[in-house]
Amino acid sequence: MKKELLRKAGIGFSIGCFGDIGAQLVQSHHGVRKEWDCRRTVLWGSAVAALQVPLFHVWFKFLEGKNLGTGATGGLVKTLLESLTVGPLYLILINLWSTFVIKRGSPAEALTNLTERFPTSIKAAWCVVAPVQLISHTFLPVQYKLLFLNVVSALWNIILSEMLCREETCEEKKT
Repeated sequence: MKKELLRKAGIGFSIGCFGDIGAQLVQSHHGVRKEWDCRRTVLWGSAVAALQVPLFHVWFKFLEGKNLGTGATGGLVKTLLESLTVGPLYLILINLWSTFVIKRGSPAEALTNLTERFPTSIKAAWCVVAPVQLISHTFLPVQYKLLFLNVVSALWNIILSEMLCREETCEEKKT
């Protein structure tokens, strides 16, 4: 179990770093970012490894042990449960990580960022992640879920990193 979680954390770190590099490339392309921020990339990868991987590892194990139906019905139930419980929890945690660790913000800034960004990030998650989870929970055998979700996670991390780290780069552009 420990070895499996460490392996997944290593993959998650890589995917998180890839996602942040992608987000910084998008910001650079739009003239918002002047140079690559290595610290931000490592911290974003660390957030994925430390928050996303353990949370969803436990969640998927929990779901596999429950009889919530099969086929499209079971997939829909699992997706709804995830979209209303673990998904929002993860977005809150990653938003706080973004404010406290990456931006070195205060609790007041964290609360402001959370209240301003959570509605946008949860809507994006419901548009991007929920359909992916529905496909995963409905059609994929357990052994292929991680590979499928890792590919989607790489793209999702580009979106999420760009959304949550946007303000920092906009301030850089103003100076």
